[in-house]
Amino acid sequence: MKSNLNLKFKIAWFVLLAVITGCNVSVNESVRIEDGESIHKSLSSVNGRIDIGRNCIINGGLSTVNGSISVGDGSVVESIKSVNGEIVLDSDVEVRHDLDVINGDVKIGKGSRIHGEANSINGRIDMTNSEIDRDLTTINGDVRLDEKSVIHGDIIIKKVRGSSDKQRHMRIEILNESLVEGNIELEDPEIMVEVILRNGGRVLGSTEGIEVFTE
Repeated sequence: MKSNLNLKFKIAWFVLLAVITGCNVSVNESVRIEDGESIHKSLSSVNGRIDIGRNCIINGGLSTVNGSISVGDGSVVESIKSVNGEIVLDSDVEVRHDLDVINGDVKIGKGSRIHGEANSINGRIDMTNSEIDRDLTTINGDVRLDEKSVIHGDIIIKKVRGSSDKQRHMRIEILNESLVEGNIELEDPEIMVEVILRNGGRVLGSTEGIEVFTE
């Protein structure tokens, strides 16, 4: 079982490694790729955002240390990693591998698909008519699946190491015929997690130790 620190360090290490060794590194400025462009290298920024236009092909990863990442309609990227910054995928975006974020919300638009995992430490994850082929892992952040979104693996709520007087509360909404094909796994019984199933939302696997409300 991996700790949240292992996951956090893994994400941070890969982001920083990508920035240090990347083919196109921006420091203190943003990166913009115009509509329809094909790029055959990774794109990295230390203090700046990365914006990918519509119908682009990025044969490399996107990584930021402090800055948001947005990917326009119909674009394809290899992977996405961010330490601090929101990640927004517009419609019909393809991420060929994993999406990793430490601090920042994730919005996955209609028709978009992540072929690997989606991993988040602190931030909300919103899916709209989109798919994740493997697991969705989170530590501090609500999750919302809407409009026939599908997670083909599990939703995993990781355990926080160390003691804390503040009890964590999390909410997972599975709405409008959305589906989790695997389990919803809670690694820390001290976390209060509620799952809302509404308008045909379903979980095919186990939800042991979690309150489930069907509306």
